[in-house]
Amino acid sequence: MIQRIQSIFFALAGILSILMFVLPLFSIDILGVSTSFRITSGIPYGVVLSLLAGATIGLPFATIFQYKNRPLQSMLALINQLLLVGLLVSCVLSFDSARNVSPDIKASVGPAMFFPIAAIVLIMLARRAVKKDEALVRSADRIR
Repeated sequence: MIQRIQSIFFALAGILSILMFVLPLFSIDILGVSTSFRITSGIPYGVVLSLLAGATIGLPFATIFQYKNRPLQSMLALINQLLLVGLLVSCVLSFDSARNVSPDIKASVGPAMFFPIAAIVLIMLARRAVKKDEALVRSADRIR
């Protein structure tokens, strides 16, 4: 069913991925001039970030509608977790490479840098709920 708790977790993970495009990943301060960087701005690993973020937007919403096929839903959730880990690693590498350009740069992490971590936790909770549903269906089949 679409109104299960895992649907809420998947939707929240998708919303966090959408917000990554809107909010800044990090900002740097070079001699008093501050610049914020988003996924779509020209940052190192920008193409990788854009592709991974785009995939992590669509996959949770597509996973919601696979409620009739719980093993597939669990597999798609695992793929989404792996994409989110890749996105997180790319964000950290991008931040590190932008920070190490010059010793005069002061870099600070933006709110969107933490969204992949939160989305990974939400997807883990959703996978747990999918597995509980599958166990419930299997136990009901045994009773018949």
